[in-house]
Parts: sequence; structure tokens; C-alpha cells
Amino acid sequence: MSKEKRTFAPTEKQKQQIDNWINSPEFITSKITLEKITKDVVMNKTDLSAYIKQEYGDNLSDIITSRRLNRVEKVLSDEEKNNLTMVEVLEEGGFQAPSTFFQAFYERHKMSPLAWKKRINANHKLKDNS
Repeated sequence: MSKEKRTFAPTEKQKQQIDNWINSPEFITSKITLEKITKDVVMNKTDLSAYIKQEYGDNLSDIITSRRLNRVEKVLSDEEKNNLTMVEVLEEGGFQAPSTFFQAFYERHKMSPLAWKKRINANHKLKDNS
């Protein structure tokens, strides 16, 4: 017997609530869990997880990590924030643990955040000199 992909169709109100959670600034900077969202949306964790996967293409944890990394990349490439330490950068990105941050960053870029920042700064200087 093959395992069927679980789908769930929440109400319009639930869809809006889920979308509000996923697109809120708090989503990136705080510890959001399926449990927190299920209490607000009033749906079980399994259905919520299935809906997020079908609607957003990934699980909640991976969506959060991806958005945090996007935010970190903006901070690292912002010349006005060039003096921030890596701890300040990861905190601004919403990461709580340096090890989680460095691992996620390396998985995405195959280099450390510092090496990536140096590469971005070098590219900025090349463009400025053109």
C-alpha cells in the first residue's frame, strides 16, 4: 500500500492567520513553533504542517531558516553595517545559536559568513571602480 501525500484545506480565516504568522517580522526574530501557530489558528499540528508544506513548499523550520539567512545576507552586504560582529549579525538575523547559524550559512553558500562577506565587499569595490 502506497502512502498518500496528506493535504489539508483550512478555512479562509485559518489561511489568513497562517499567512500572517509566516509573513510577520516576529516569524524571523523569535522562536516560532508549530505549537504556537496551532493555538492561534486552532488546528492540529499534523494538518498545519501538511498545509504549510503544500502551500509554501517547505516545512516550517526550513522556511524560518531560509528567511533568517536572507536577512543575514542583507546585513552582511550592507556597507553601513560593516562594523557588526558575527554575533551581532546572527542575532539581527534571528538566529539564537551561533552553531545553527554557521551550519545553515555554510550549507547554503559552501563558505563561512566571513568569507562570503569578504567576497561581497570585493565585488562592491570592483563595481565602484568600474
